[in-house]
Amino acid sequence: MKKLFLAVALFSFFLDRVTKFLATKFLYGKSVPVIPHFFSLRYAENSGAAFSILSSGNEILRKLFLIVVPLLIVAAILYYGLFKETMNRLNTIGLGLILGGA
Repeated sequence: MKKLFLAVALFSFFLDRVTKFLATKFLYGKSVPVIPHFFSLRYAENSGAAFSILSSGNEILRKLFLIVVPLLIVAAILYYGLFKETMNRLNTIGLGLILGGA
């Protein structure tokens, strides 16, 4: 299960990086309609955390939060994924996907 956990985490991390690169390359400054008048892709950056939390707050606090909290989360997920033997296959894949996106 440890190999599956790490493989899923690495694959999802790689996929995340590739899609962000492609979005920057092909969507920057554009709006690409997928379903006309209903759904389009547009490049946007978020300087804060999820839903722009801390995007306009104290710069030092924001950077500290955006570095320390993800590191703690990654450490916790790594610990659980590598050292807990009670996980089933679905939990292993789910945690790998979360880790890859974190």
